[in-house]
Amino acid sequence: MSKSNSAPNLSVVSNAPTDDARDTGFTTAAESELSRKFLEDGHVVVPVEDLGALDRLRDAVAGGATNWLDAKVPEDPGALLDSIHARVGPEKVNDMRMSIINGLNTQSWVARDYFSVARKTIESVVGNELAMQRRLNLSVQMPGDDSSVLPVHADVWDGNSPFEVVLWVPLVGC
Repeated sequence: MSKSNSAPNLSVVSNAPTDDARDTGFTTAAESELSRKFLEDGHVVVPVEDLGALDRLRDAVAGGATNWLDAKVPEDPGALLDSIHARVGPEKVNDMRMSIINGLNTQSWVARDYFSVARKTIESVVGNELAMQRRLNLSVQMPGDDSSVLPVHADVWDGNSPFEVVLWVPLVGC
């Protein structure tokens, strides 16, 4: 057998299932459409699935802010969070954020409630064999503060797995 001077040809094959293979009968038409949109756009925006859990999370964040501010617990936690920028300047927002994160992560119910606000959506998009990061995080974006505004979020740029999904839950009327 003689040596060839040309490089051998390679075949590059996608492991992505064909359209025929995707229709397994295990998903509803709505779930299939959600997955298609997620894959096409890289994100989906959906209604909250568990409003009680969202309220508990918002109340816990507001309680953490109240503790950090050494203030009285407000009657309307949402109003406190909507106006927090009037009480905390950009130079102190990270100190407050870290205090709230540390408080949230001591509560055994927080991860469960966080997941429940979008459980069906997450399971429709990525399946139900899931692992969740140990600690929840919190982003605080203050009006008029360009340093707190985040671009579209992707943890993969920070070295995290490209196979993870990030769930953003707005706690204020944004």
